[in-house]
This record gives sequence, structure tokens and C-alpha cells, in this order.
Amino acid sequence: VVNGIKGLTATAGAMVTAFLATGETSKEWIGNMNKLDSVAAGAGRSAEAVKGQFKEFYGILGDETAATTTVSNLEAIGLSEGNLSSITNSMAGIWSKYGDSIPLDGLAESVNETSKVGQVTGNLADALNWAGISEDAFNEKLATCSSEQERQQLIVDTLDGAYGKLGETYKENNANIIESNKATAELNDVMAEVGNSSVPVMSSLKMLGASVLTDLLPGIKDLGKAMSGILSGSETAAADMGNALSSILTQLVGKITSAAPTIISVGTSLIFSLLTSIGGMAP
Repeated sequence: VVNGIKGLTATAGAMVTAFLATGETSKEWIGNMNKLDSVAAGAGRSAEAVKGQFKEFYGILGDETAATTTVSNLEAIGLSEGNLSSITNSMAGIWSKYGDSIPLDGLAESVNETSKVGQVTGNLADALNWAGISEDAFNEKLATCSSEQERQQLIVDTLDGAYGKLGETYKENNANIIESNKATAELNDVMAEVGNSSVPVMSSLKMLGASVLTDLLPGIKDLGKAMSGILSGSETAAADMGNALSSILTQLVGKITSAAPTIISVGTSLIFSLLTSIGGMAP
């Protein structure tokens, strides 16, 4: 029974440790998801739609930062759902052919800029030129457009004509990898929710650690001085070191003694809760 309790306690401790660790490991993902929420609000779209777009790009890129930036830049253009789907497919084709040579987040930014100013800019120029489309001729077409929306449509249609079929082929040939990346995104979402709930706990523990170190700081400083004294041959260094260590240990014992009743109470409650739950489920 004792060994069983020890095993249950060790398992519970490992679960708690893993739970607390998710707060640290999920910070970047949580931050990117919060950015997408802001992007959705600014674009007048639902958070679910924007995060769905993110998962499409994460499936292609397997990189959360690049996918987040790409979606943020695309949403700034104000494309329709149909055009978003079309340009996502074209970008898959561009990625399959050129990889990081034409970064998709930079391409999305240049599509936005080109549609506003009416002149080809940035990575869009590479995407057009490398597909054999004259930049000068395309600028002439942009000049005939009477609105930003018409320029957007011209860009979307041109990229679809140059890379649309390539994008479809890439997604068909890499369906398993894309689905695996999307599954990773789903798992990261769940882990981020778990991690987000652990952040207040971790913050409290960090504050507790800071409080303990603050109390120990005078003794630690005295210990450092005593060590310097030993190296310089001070006659009182040994006594000073003993006093510093005594101060540190006294502070630690005091902290442990004051926390012991709570620790014992939590541990006892955890063990009995586990035993009760297991007993209730046992045949």
C-alpha cells in the first residue's frame, strides 16, 4: 500500500510538473493566437475564420510565426473569402517551387502594397518575373484599373493563372504532411489552453521564489564577501562564512517550517482524493 501511495504521488507530481511546464512552452503559440484575434477584429472577420486560414498556411509551412505573419498581411488586404482561398492555393504553388526564396509573408505584404499603390513591389515582382510575366506589362495593366479592388482582383487572377495548378498538385502530393501539420496545430491549440490556465500558477510560484531569494540575499552577499576574504587570506573569513551559511540555512528552515503544514495538507488531500477516485472506479 505504501509503495502504491508513493507511486501515485510520483505520478501526480509528474502530471503537475508537466501541467506547469505547458505555460512556458505555449507562450509563443498563445501570443500568435492573440495576434490573430486582433487581426480578425481589425479585418471584421470572425476569429474562427482567421484561425482557419492560419491552419491552412501552417499546414503548408509548418512554421507558426511565418503562418501568423502571412495571414496578418493577407487580412490587411481585405480580400473576399473566394480570393483568400485562391491566393492561398497560389501561394502553396509558389512555396512548392521556390521555398524561402519567395517568403509567403513577404509576398502577402507586397500584394497588399501593390494593390494600394498600383506598382509592383517586393516579392510579388519575383513571383511574376520568375513565372515569365513581364513586370512592366503588369504595371500597365494595374494602371488601367480604376480601384484598389480591381487591382486586387488582377493580382489574384494573375497568380492563380501562374501558380494555381501547381498549388493544387502540391497539396495533393503532400496531403499527409499538410494534414500532419494541421493536426499539430490542433494539438498546440489544446496545449495552449492548458498552458494558459497554468500561467497564473507559474506566476505565483515565481513570486514566491523571488520572495525567498530576497530574504536569502543578505546571507548570500555575506557568503560572497567571506569567499573573497578566504582568497585574500582574511583571518575572520572562516567565521564570516560560517555566519553567512548559518543565516541562509536559518532563513530556509524558517520558510520550510512555515510552509510545511500547507504542503502536508495538500499532499494528504491529493493522496486521499486519488485513492477515493480509484476506489470508486474499481470493480
